[in-house]
Amino acid sequence: MNQPAEPEVVVLCSDLFFSSSIEGTASQQAVPCRVIASVDQLSELLATGTVQRLIIDLEFPGLDVAAIVRLLPELPRPETFAFGPHVKVDRLRSAREAGIDHVLPRSQFSEQLAAVLTGQH
Repeated sequence: MNQPAEPEVVVLCSDLFFSSSIEGTASQQAVPCRVIASVDQLSELLATGTVQRLIIDLEFPGLDVAAIVRLLPELPRPETFAFGPHVKVDRLRSAREAGIDHVLPRSQFSEQLAAVLTGQH
């Protein structure tokens, strides 16, 4: 029996409110999505080569964005998004500098969630 392909969107998030919102929107958009709460899980999923988009909550406990960027395969490299509180300017800037493709304040991320999930951002 073949195992199903891993989801095309992976979300590293431990915030239940945002994870539920992301999963609900992904379901409405019929986008395969998996919310995970560990960097080890992320590493395993990235190794499959099927992750098309990676979304990172910048409030994730113990987050090292630069280390996550180093985990990303060169080809095919998933498109990366990070979101966090708009008042944490340094954290948002650090994510950009680490190599995250799109860094958004939470409010903007929430507004654009469907487009982010479907790749139409």
